[in-house]
Amino acid sequence: MFCEPRMRTVQGDWQSVARLVVASFRRDAARAGADTEVAHLVAELSQSSPEFAAMWRDEDVQTDSNGVKHLRHPQTGHDNPGIFVLCG
Repeated sequence: MFCEPRMRTVQGDWQSVARLVVASFRRDAARAGADTEVAHLVAELSQSSPEFAAMWRDEDVQTDSNGVKHLRHPQTGHDNPGIFVLCG
């Protein structure tokens, strides 16, 4: 999501999806008591992506687990809304 440029082109609203991903990751790591275990990954992503680093520093924790995700088809450019549910 943060290290693959193509992901920005297929996400209809990359910024919102990225914030949701980071907040959900933070929530799941905290729930699992895995803060120490994910520290290396967080450091690596923070170094590779200023956006990830900024979102991680926001300390947002996602509690609402479902929503609509819009994907752009890479060849047609059409916006294809899809429902997704992140189990919480």
